[in-house]
Amino acid sequence: MPLWKRFETELVPEWRHQCIAYKPLKRLAEQLVGREDGSALKKQETEQFLREMSGEMEKVSVLYMKHERKMCRFFCALEVKVEAFVHKVEAMKLQQGGEPRPSAVLEDPGNRQVVVAFMAFLVHIDALRSFALLNSIAVIKIGLQHCEQAVSSRVIDKLYEEPFYACLRLSSLVDEAQRLQLRLLRGCFGSAAYPPTPGGMFVPFLPPSSELSGAPHGGHGGHGARRPLAERARTVQNAGCAPPNMFSPLSGGLSGGHRGDQRG
Repeated sequence: MPLWKRFETELVPEWRHQCIAYKPLKRLAEQLVGREDGSALKKQETEQFLREMSGEMEKVSVLYMKHERKMCRFFCALEVKVEAFVHKVEAMKLQQGGEPRPSAVLEDPGNRQVVVAFMAFLVHIDALRSFALLNSIAVIKIGLQHCEQAVSSRVIDKLYEEPFYACLRLSSLVDEAQRLQLRLLRGCFGSAAYPPTPGGMFVPFLPPSSELSGAPHGGHGGHGARRPLAERARTVQNAGCAPPNMFSPLSGGLSGGHRGDQRG
């Protein structure tokens, strides 16, 4: 699939304006290749191209860092809610003398809200990872395939400095989320159920359809399937497991700044 098509299908629509201007930058880079004039004009145009590339990468980092910080704050609130959820389930076990049925656990609106929030959080992780990955690919393709060698090295060196390329905090957040996911699932379905999903935690989990009325089975499409983000979000919403704006079930939302992001 062409890269521009992946930008259209795999990203949150409100984030697309914050992406690398892939086609214009590719054309600018190609205009500089093979010119032998050695003139001051070419040098000036090269520096202009590099400034534009740098500005585009910094624009991507602004949105990435904004949402990474939101996700870290949201995770802290979510962690508290999950721990309270687990304690409530433990109390139900003592009262009933055994594992409560998942349907009974999820009858509690507060418990269900925690599951909704966690699923929305996983969707948001997936969205931010896709945003960082596709923009990194765009810069690498421009630098390595459409630039002269001297210009290419400067483009790639700049990319290495950008937060959206390193994803350091997001990577550690993923590990913490997987640990929290397991606690939540064991609280819902028992300690023997739902071991960690190998390599596929970013497709939001769904309980079996028998336990959530109207919910499609969690295996639909396969854990490794890379469906468009909008389709994955609709799957969660149609199951009755996500609020309309997807990211605001607990603490004011992870996506509350989407409209404001348009200011750059």
